[in-house]
Amino acid sequence: MKHVLLLLILVSGTTVYGQSAKKLNRILRAELAVEQQKQDSAYVVFLKSVTAVSQAKNRTDKKSEELSQQARALRQNQISIRETIKTLGKLDQHPDMSGVANYMDLPGARDVIRPIKDLGKKIESFEKVPDQIELDGLKRKQQNELMKVKLTQYREFAQANTLRLERNEGKKKLLELALPRLDSVISVYETADSVLHLKRKELDKQFETLRENYRLKGPKGFSSAYATVFPDVHPEEIHEQRGYEFPSTNKVVEDKNPEIYEFVDESPEYPGGMSALMQYLSENLKYPQFAAENGIEGKVLIRFVVTANGSVSNVTVVKGVSGCRECDQEAIRVVKKMPKWAPGKMNGKTVGCYFTLPIQFALN
Repeated sequence: MKHVLLLLILVSGTTVYGQSAKKLNRILRAELAVEQQKQDSAYVVFLKSVTAVSQAKNRTDKKSEELSQQARALRQNQISIRETIKTLGKLDQHPDMSGVANYMDLPGARDVIRPIKDLGKKIESFEKVPDQIELDGLKRKQQNELMKVKLTQYREFAQANTLRLERNEGKKKLLELALPRLDSVISVYETADSVLHLKRKELDKQFETLRENYRLKGPKGFSSAYATVFPDVHPEEIHEQRGYEFPSTNKVVEDKNPEIYEFVDESPEYPGGMSALMQYLSENLKYPQFAAENGIEGKVLIRFVVTANGSVSNVTVVKGVSGCRECDQEAIRVVKKMPKWAPGKMNGKTVGCYFTLPIQFALN
């Protein structure tokens, strides 16, 4: 009787256990389906958030670039004004800068832009739990254990994704708040640039007036500084002036024919032609450090004489790069290093003649 009772208990327990595992399996499958739906819904919301952050980032990027351009324009005016004031000081001219002094001290826009750029550097991404779970061929107990692990993953990932979503939303709000600040700074820089542009024109006019006065009256009665500042006005008076004279590989031989022609039948030619001349300039022209550091670009117009024997002489600057004397000096240096040219001809005879050469300073 005892054996029969024990057998009934064991059979009854197995049946109950089987029903319990089967019921748990159904419950776990239902919960997994719910978690998958939750994840899909959260993913849609997350994508919208990412799009909103990206749009805010694009708007601030455009404003930041606008501010950078405005700051570069302002910086160029600041550099040019400082260089002109420095040059005028050599001529004992000291213009009043009280009305624009504050604008001369405005810093670059980097400190404003960098933290805003950093905000948009990393947009949080959604971490998704793979929906697939391999249950085929497994007993219910094994299936249930795998599904429990999967449910835990869904819930942990859901919590982490909620935090990522909150961080994205926080970045979006900060980026949106940055827009009016950028507009405000741009407005300040535009005003400063406008004021300094007018001051720059005023100083350039003063500079040109001094130059013209020096040209009309001649070098007598002017300090030696004028010859250094305006080396092209009376070049015959400053051939040995320091600052614009560089060692030359050409030993200039005095032309037997003193007449220098403006126009000739056959123009002088660099050995190898224009392509060789461009190659020479590209290999020998050194970008001045001051110009490179401050983003200065421009063209120097050089005028010189190619003598009857092909030597280069009387190198002067017709038009230089604004705010960059170093560019002018470098252009002169390179021209003076040139090898002999094929001289120009007039009526079949070699003669000395003028040649004008533009030299471009451009940052890559």
